[in-house]
Amino acid sequence: VVCHLNTRGNFELAKITLGNHVTLRTQSRIQQGVQMESGSMLLEKSLALTGEVIEMDSVWQGAPAALLFTYDFTSLQPSVSFVGGRGNGLDEPFAIPIMLQHTHSV
Repeated sequence: VVCHLNTRGNFELAKITLGNHVTLRTQSRIQQGVQMESGSMLLEKSLALTGEVIEMDSVWQGAPAALLFTYDFTSLQPSVSFVGGRGNGLDEPFAIPIMLQHTHSV
């Protein structure tokens, strides 16, 4: 988490906002001014650039980070929506229904 920038002696601080239940995976980095909304995730070795908004209930990946997919657990039929156009063979966004499983702690 880097909340400062020092360019040619010009030192700047900018607030970083982390919502509830956000995840920064191994070696992911966020720069100054980034806002991670509730339920968002930044995957391994990803970089969120200055001023980026990592949207609620979404997963981002890459350097610079880009939206990989979003998920919706609020509807009666939860789903995951994948984003196309990233060289992943997907021409258009699409959604996959998912099943929720309850886990039990011992």
